[in-house]
Amino acid sequence: MFAIHRWPRRHLVVVFLGIALALLGQAGPTPAAASIATGTGTWIWQNPLPQGNSLWGASCADVSHCVLVGDAGTALVTTDGGLSWISGASRTVSNLLGVSCPTAMICFGVGDVGVILRSADSGSTWSTQVSGTTNSLSGISCPNSATCFAVGRSGTIRATTNGGATWSAQISPDPSTTLNSISCATSTTCVAVGGGINAGALAVFTTDGGVDWLAGTPAPVNPLSGVSCPSPSVCLAVGYQATVLKTTDGGATWAKLNPNVAAWSGFTSISCPSTTTCLALESNGTLATTNGGMNWSTRSAFTAWAIACPGMTTCYTDGYYGAMAKTSDGGNSWNTLSSTVITGPLVRVKCPSPDTCFVVVNFGFFHMNGGPYGSAILGTNDRGRTWLKRYETSTGSVSDISCPSVTSCFAAEGDSILSTNDAGGTWTQRVVGGTTFSLEGIDCPTTTVCFAVGGMQDSSAAVLYTTNGGATWTLKPSAGPYNLNRISCASVQICVAVGYAGTIIRTTDGVNWSTGTSPIMWRQLWGVDCPTTTACFAVADQIIATTDGGATWSIQSPQTNFLWGVDCATPTTCLVAGRGGVILSTTNGGANWSSQNSRTTNELMGVDCPWTTVCLVVGEVGTILALPPAPRSEVAQPALPQSSAVSRPVTPPPVPRVGPPAGPAVTSKGVRPRGSLSEALRQGVIGQSVRRHVKSTRMLL
Repeated sequence: MFAIHRWPRRHLVVVFLGIALALLGQAGPTPAAASIATGTGTWIWQNPLPQGNSLWGASCADVSHCVLVGDAGTALVTTDGGLSWISGASRTVSNLLGVSCPTAMICFGVGDVGVILRSADSGSTWSTQVSGTTNSLSGISCPNSATCFAVGRSGTIRATTNGGATWSAQISPDPSTTLNSISCATSTTCVAVGGGINAGALAVFTTDGGVDWLAGTPAPVNPLSGVSCPSPSVCLAVGYQATVLKTTDGGATWAKLNPNVAAWSGFTSISCPSTTTCLALESNGTLATTNGGMNWSTRSAFTAWAIACPGMTTCYTDGYYGAMAKTSDGGNSWNTLSSTVITGPLVRVKCPSPDTCFVVVNFGFFHMNGGPYGSAILGTNDRGRTWLKRYETSTGSVSDISCPSVTSCFAAEGDSILSTNDAGGTWTQRVVGGTTFSLEGIDCPTTTVCFAVGGMQDSSAAVLYTTNGGATWTLKPSAGPYNLNRISCASVQICVAVGYAGTIIRTTDGVNWSTGTSPIMWRQLWGVDCPTTTACFAVADQIIATTDGGATWSIQSPQTNFLWGVDCATPTTCLVAGRGGVILSTTNGGANWSSQNSRTTNELMGVDCPWTTVCLVVGEVGTILALPPAPRSEVAQPALPQSSAVSRPVTPPPVPRVGPPAGPAVTSKGVRPRGSLSEALRQGVIGQSVRRHVKSTRMLL
């Protein structure tokens, strides 16, 4: 089995990859914070909670006051020991990688492109400092509210002695080596560590407030990612290849410790509330020492990225996709401060009403082969305040869903169609394929008429349709030259489908299909939406539009990263979701597109707007974003039972064919064709742009 890893392509990923999702869903349940916006974003998190951006830094002035920072300017603040969290207004979209809070009120944060922020109200609001560098800063330590030292790429060291009013450059003994972390026991004594896979390793120290920085000896063999100095003389540092080092002379000399873990283990962070007690995070769990590093024990299999211990037994951790946790017994047990319904890629969302929505989870979406990976369908009937699983399979590959009413939905699953008539309480699976095709997209303009699209075994387009609510389905083989990914129907007869190699096909009678003229040949079209019988929008790495029902198309946006989904609440008001947290919007039919403030870098793949002011966007690792909730509709919605029973398979009774004759009835079992969405993944299309979701690899060059 080979998967497309969308983390950085550097060797350190192999060591730290096990941390990626381990924190999500672990430990005992704890009431999580409510949905929050990140920074000044207009979108509200519905999953994970309280938010889903990856977090890279943590600092706690005391056991009650903590600030966590992460991607897209995320700053989370608690003043009650983690019982509740608010989103600090960082006023930046840069990724924040480090934070230090010398007091309960004063905090400093650092991040990409030399960003330095300061807060004077416990992290609620932040102001930008002039750092004097554009190098990414990954670590900061403030021994008091006036004095701070920040470190980062290319040996960058910046310091302030006036609370951030000015920052000055200091000189590392090795300016070519990135510094990943710093710890200052006093305003004059600091130790910083770093290194890279191809650039050696480094531990430097100062005893005069940074006037001179010297390299410690012997030089570290492996890159170091974290350091903690509980006193001016004692520091412990951790890093790659199970490295744990200790100094007792302020960083001048270092001794190697034995943490009793596998040699390939990667440490990411360490926090020492005293000279004898430290907790460190590595790829298999949390380790602790109570005798200054002479002996280490595994406290739990609970993993994270960053750790801060404001007390001898109290520590906070944070990590991937919003994961947060707290221990009050020195790491023996952890309580999660975050929660998630599911962690898989959410590829599609459909809302038959503002209150009722369904989301498709496809665990194999980012895998090129292997499996089976399984799928699920989530549902809500309270506008996303609660989400529950409505369907789950360990072997199927649900790729799309269409819900013509709040109780009726149809989903495409390989060679099968799933359907429900009770809002997801029970599902019927009808195997409609054989060895000829596989389905990727579906759209049902009514509860009786549905069209599903995909690809034949020879990579040509396949269209499947029903006019009797799914009792029988008819195949239209070779409807176009290449496999299809999505379809949108403005009526029971007028539909447009898009797919591989810029393919566009359309029908005006629901039976016969013709090819539209695509302006972006040989690029995948991932989504399409037709708000009227003549107007449609489609997305690839550009937005294209038609005003003649799909016959001719024009380009509406410059070429960019992948755009996965598009939905139009009205003929002029549309949203597009894409890579890197991109949300684009238009209110004038595509004449102009503007960027929405999603405040996330997570991949966004599905979008639906049942109203012009009510929209949901979904994406990787369970991401669900919503526009701020409007007053709930007073129309009673059907209950969504928690049952996910599936009836398989069902042989329908004979039903007279409705409408004109079409292609042959489907009788054979389908296979996923070449050239489909999954084939594009096999060819590495998705992997062309790699996310930066391992903090140290931004530094470790």
